[in-house]
Amino acid sequence: MPKAVDTLTPLGRGQAQLLVGPADSGKSSLAVDAILGQHMQQQLGQQPVRCVYASVGHSQQEVDGMVAELSKAGAMRNTTVVSAAEGCGLGERYAALCSALSMGERVRDQGGHSFVVLDDISCMGAMWEMISRALASLGPTAMAIATPLNPDQPILPPDTDESEGDDQEGLVEYEGMLVSASAAQRRRFFSSLIQRSAQVHRRLGGGSMTLLAILPGQPAKGERQPAATAEDYPNLTQAQRDKLLAALAKRQPPVAETLPGCVNTEVVEEFMSIADGQLVLQPPTPDSLQTPGTSRQAEASEQQVGTSRDDAAPAWQRLTGSNVDVSASVSRIGSRAYPPAMAMLAPSIRFELAQAVDAQRFGTDRSATGLHHHHLQRAALLRAALAQPVRQPVPLEEQVAQLYALQKGFFDRASPETIQEAIAKAIMHIRQEHSDALERIRRTQCLGPMAEAVLKAALVDVCGSQTQPIVASL
Repeated sequence: MPKAVDTLTPLGRGQAQLLVGPADSGKSSLAVDAILGQHMQQQLGQQPVRCVYASVGHSQQEVDGMVAELSKAGAMRNTTVVSAAEGCGLGERYAALCSALSMGERVRDQGGHSFVVLDDISCMGAMWEMISRALASLGPTAMAIATPLNPDQPILPPDTDESEGDDQEGLVEYEGMLVSASAAQRRRFFSSLIQRSAQVHRRLGGGSMTLLAILPGQPAKGERQPAATAEDYPNLTQAQRDKLLAALAKRQPPVAETLPGCVNTEVVEEFMSIADGQLVLQPPTPDSLQTPGTSRQAEASEQQVGTSRDDAAPAWQRLTGSNVDVSASVSRIGSRAYPPAMAMLAPSIRFELAQAVDAQRFGTDRSATGLHHHHLQRAALLRAALAQPVRQPVPLEEQVAQLYALQKGFFDRASPETIQEAIAKAIMHIRQEHSDALERIRRTQCLGPMAEAVLKAALVDVCGSQTQPIVASL
């Protein structure tokens, strides 16, 4: 997997993880990088993992390009691609998803390990609407076909108002929740896809099927505020109220519930509650976690004729993994999915990024020397360090070396624009002079005292003396 995924939301064997993001946020590219990472691990002597990629709703040109990239890297020898191209019917798309899962389950049941990518699963929502409408149109006959949770409660059409549904059918208990019978039916249908991933006990063969399901959309932010009205400010004059309302409207523009090409937020939240975790990607050039200097540079560049925010963004923001939403991404497997070496280093990196998010939202000292400014600068540096060029997977031992250098402050003198060059220089030196230490980390997946001492000495040779990062609470 890319560095940002392995560090922030590790994907363990048998886990079902959701990859959520709007259009053009790099979801499919990240999934292809994940397959290339599995191929690289196999070349380094790790246990082989059979990859299955289900491309649903993409153009044939995109599918051919993806297959060409995998073939060029040699990954197609261990990868199966199932395609339901753009223009295929809903049934064909659903069949492609089920076929990919069946292939992964066959490998798992035979004692092997499979990694299944479903790109994308938005057709599941439309499929459920079609099924529920058809069953509702059958009337009482639908009870025998659908085997509902409560035979006394009918299946309502999906466009039935929620409060109206509750009055007609009441609530049922499903997985510890009180929901309407129609909502429980829909959740069970979605679960039949997501919850097919599993890690089998060694008595039954010890196989596993890991699932990465891609869903175009955005989770609920929980920050929507009701629009201000003139009645909220009765003590102001009309001119003052008009001026204040105009300023508030400019500061907080309305946000669309559903972006073009994305599924409804309710469906995204439903899938997120079923999966074992989610990785949320922001739009291509997010404004979050920008230092005051970079924000002013971007605004100045936008004022130039013919220059967009995408063109003005730093180069590192266009790399894989640079747009992960730290606050919304989570793995419910927790630290158990980390290799031992990553478990020692990754949580502190995630904590620093989360601390920067809190500093941006709640910090009060916004001076150039204050803690708020330091947290934003540190977060920008970490995000740039976790990004990586597309189609260039990074092995575990190099990730450990990079995280160790970041944690100990060896790259603190670099800037977000130059840290990729500094990382490449340090890794090249370690590979040339201390390859035995990297080999020990790869073989044991642990950062022992001897390997740590070698890494520290090598980083001092390349980067100079370390500078301990400032760690302080808000």
